[in-house]
Amino acid sequence: MICTEEFVASVKAQAEICGNPLYPFAIVPHPIGSLTRAQLDARAAEAVPQVIAILTGTP
Repeated sequence: MICTEEFVASVKAQAEICGNPLYPFAIVPHPIGSLTRAQLDARAAEAVPQVIAILTGTP
């Protein structure tokens, strides 16, 4: 899961409701809907290290 900062509280609440309060997810700055392709690529690049850490279980 990758979400923007705006939705962190919602993601945490949903994870808690689903019984997995420690569900890992990557966070990128908000917003993304109005960004250019280059800006979206930069946000994706920001998320990559977080996603790798989640998938490999490394901090």
